[in-house]
Amino acid sequence: YEQPHQLPRHLDEAVERLMACAPLVELFGEHFIQTYSAIKDVEYREYFEVISPWERRFLLLHV
Repeated sequence: YEQPHQLPRHLDEAVERLMACAPLVELFGEHFIQTYSAIKDVEYREYFEVISPWERRFLLLHV
């Protein structure tokens, strides 16, 4: 409790921390961590390829 902790603000930062966390890699196994991280990386990239309803309504109509 003496050290400040801050949750990652973005998924890519969280995945980087997961991959660098030796206790979790040991617990879950390197193969699981690599596979999970790869899946989350794809999800993160695909998320930014989709235009949200808010973007359609407020941005595309004003171009």
